[in-house]
Amino acid sequence: MGKFEVIYLTSYSDQKTLDKAFATKPFSYITKPFKEIDIYTNIMLCISKIKENVQRAHCSYDPETKVWR
Repeated sequence: MGKFEVIYLTSYSDQKTLDKAFATKPFSYITKPFKEIDIYTNIMLCISKIKENVQRAHCSYDPETKVWR
């Protein structure tokens, strides 16, 4: 099973919720209200990070089998 990144989008920002979320090591945590650019920027950064990690690991994704090699 491949690794994936998590971006939380929520209206909760209390310390207990933040602690739980951060324990999962998300890529990002966005609170409402948000702007469209916030979502776009975080997704683009996440994609960039995944591409960098893939290149570093010298592996590729096969969309036909949906497997990272």
